[in-house]
Amino acid sequence: MNDSTGAVPGSVGRRFLIAVGAGNFHDTGIRALPGVEGDVRRVRTLLEPMG
Repeated sequence: MNDSTGAVPGSVGRRFLIAVGAGNFHDTGIRALPGVEGDVRRVRTLLEPMG
């Protein structure tokens, strides 16, 4: 029996990750984050094996 999402219990559906980071800001009160690009890549690398 499907739930309200249409998923079948015990099945594995498609998974999506949208990872976005901002390294520079128009607001001068916020410092730049030069490592954000690498952080987004690391998150992808860590989660990719999970499908």
